[in-house]
Amino acid sequence: MPGIHAASLSVNLTGGCNAQCPYCIATATWKTGAHDNSGIEERIPVACRYAAFHGVDTVLITGSGEPLLPKNQRLVLSILDTTRGVGIPTTEVQTNGQVLAENPVYRGALKDHGLNTVAISVSSPDPKQSAALVKISVDYLDLARALADMRFMVRISLNMSEEECLPLVHQGGLAAYADTLRDAGVSQLTLRELGVPSNPLNTPTAATRIQWVRDHALDPAKVQDLHQEVIRNGHPLRRLPYGPMVYDYHGLSVAVATCMTETTDPTMIRSLILQPDGGVYHDWNYRGSRLI
Repeated sequence: MPGIHAASLSVNLTGGCNAQCPYCIATATWKTGAHDNSGIEERIPVACRYAAFHGVDTVLITGSGEPLLPKNQRLVLSILDTTRGVGIPTTEVQTNGQVLAENPVYRGALKDHGLNTVAISVSSPDPKQSAALVKISVDYLDLARALADMRFMVRISLNMSEEECLPLVHQGGLAAYADTLRDAGVSQLTLRELGVPSNPLNTPTAATRIQWVRDHALDPAKVQDLHQEVIRNGHPLRRLPYGPMVYDYHGLSVAVATCMTETTDPTMIRSLILQPDGGVYHDWNYRGSRLI
């Protein structure tokens, strides 16, 4: 597809999850029908070359669950090697953090194979409440400190529910949280507005997840209040290709986005997506977006 530019390549591993996030939209988006990651393993060299041709500078290893489960760990290292081989400079993994907290040896292996950034998905400014909501056992601030000591870039992606994140809206709440994260070695914070797919699956599980988001997502007016706090007391740095602005706020790189954000520029694709069937797509919601 000539004439396009893509911001990143997302590698969407399948294989289950060790958490139970009530807002998880992975259960509500369409699936390719592949039951393992053999298609990804076979096609990752092609996908990386294709991504590099279209200007991608970041590969994000993510999943329809937790990408760092033991069954995927060898493949993740192979993906990092392939990415480095084609010259894509930035590599990230999106994780709930439990595997990394429990396995310092694997943290070292990821570093040795070229991983740059760890994005930890969390559900509350309070690590204990975050772990309890998604039913895992990890203190993400302790993990952030350990990762920062290894010179990983650490990003916190905060999935904002009303019950957990309302304190951030109160006077000084977001500033105090930003200071806590910065002191723990975190460099980046994404305030993630919960959303639902534009073309959700028609299944009981999908319906349950979507209803949870509708019942519990932080009110959009309060999300806007947080955004205004960042604008008033931060310094604009750059605009991401798919829309959101990034600010320096209390020494953190802070963006306000939604998990469903898409670009409206027809020449710009937010993310190429390598799915488990080995196909590269450009939309999480539609099978017809396959490119190669």
